[in-house]
Amino acid sequence: GIALKCLTQGLAYKGIRQARSERLVTRRQTGGNINLIKDAILDFYGKAPTTRQIWQDLKSVALTRQAREFLWKAIHGVHKTGGYFKNMKQPWAGYAMCPVCKVEESLEHILLQCTQSGHGKVWEL
Repeated sequence: GIALKCLTQGLAYKGIRQARSERLVTRRQTGGNINLIKDAILDFYGKAPTTRQIWQDLKSVALTRQAREFLWKAIHGVHKTGGYFKNMKQPWAGYAMCPVCKVEESLEHILLQCTQSGHGKVWEL
């Protein structure tokens, strides 16, 4: 244990955070997306970041709050796309599939693969 007279609030908080982080289990989709990020950065820069670096960089003040939130949701796979709508009643179930490509909607499909008119204009911005 630690002597209470030596315990500061900062030290206690750090210990609590460390104990909690040791119990955390990474979601399968989150882990897979982190690995995709590492591979993409490795291909582009020749060096892969650590998982910790990715999460720390996501907190960067260089990103707007909206950008950080979008990226966090993308990494965790929680954007409301195809799978979210799949088991709902109509008309919502219709949103599960891309009306142009006839594949299940996903963030990857929307941002990188879809051939719908105007898709390329987003990347010109």
